[in-house]
Amino acid sequence: MNERTETLSDSLAETAPLGAHHMLKMTLKTFYISCLLVSTGVAVAALATRKPPAEPPTPAYCKEGGSWLTLGTTPPKPASIQEIVANAAKQDVVLLGEQHDLEDHHRWQLQMLSALHALRPEMVIGFEMFPRRVQPVLDKWVDGSLTAQEFLKQAEWDKVWTFPPHLYMPLFEFARMNKIPMRALNVDKNLTRLVAEKGWENIPEEAREGIGRPAPPLPEYVDFLREMYRLHEKKSPAHAGKKGASADAGFKGFVDSQLTWDRAMAEALSLEVSQDGRKNPTL
Repeated sequence: MNERTETLSDSLAETAPLGAHHMLKMTLKTFYISCLLVSTGVAVAALATRKPPAEPPTPAYCKEGGSWLTLGTTPPKPASIQEIVANAAKQDVVLLGEQHDLEDHHRWQLQMLSALHALRPEMVIGFEMFPRRVQPVLDKWVDGSLTAQEFLKQAEWDKVWTFPPHLYMPLFEFARMNKIPMRALNVDKNLTRLVAEKGWENIPEEAREGIGRPAPPLPEYVDFLREMYRLHEKKSPAHAGKKGASADAGFKGFVDSQLTWDRAMAEALSLEVSQDGRKNPTL
């Protein structure tokens, strides 16, 4: 990887529709649109037999719908959707966050994709959930060679993501209908599992799927991941039983695993943008 991975866009503008109450500062310098919780891929609902964890308070500016905000200031300032989309369309990369199991978040993503496509029809759409090994399946889907059932089966949806596919199918159908290339951005979960168990430094280079060493996390990101890890501890007896050095090692593995996941997506985005000097939004 070259320096472009770390400075994918020198122009950083943060915007989002009203409703955002969690925003994770990304180490990748790029344009970021999100009103949504950036999740770590772990469902945060408590088990049915336990009391759900308390949600953090929602800021006042997130309680009303139908409005948009720019996130470059505190508190965020109102903005029009026209301003936000026009600015987003000028960027190399636009990241759309989500809470995976909330249908409204995916409807908002479709709205943004449609608006961006109207201004940048040569766009590419990247997806977090797909490991790179299923890229041929994504290509066949966009080409119209697969039914929805065939696509989900060949992409191993029940293995790679597990969230209800109907939440994401409108996004996949949009890409297919408009012949927008879809890109598998991630690595296999077996790699991130091994990283969590053994640590990045103990994974043989040939097993790293070509991923470079992740950059150290920002303190704010470590705090965010610690909260996610605590949710694991509440839900899992195996996590709850860990104390002292064992608990510290478990958390370090969790962080290393997430950094590997993030690094994989950052590298894939950088590669996509750098191809042939293209300047297309990649989501």
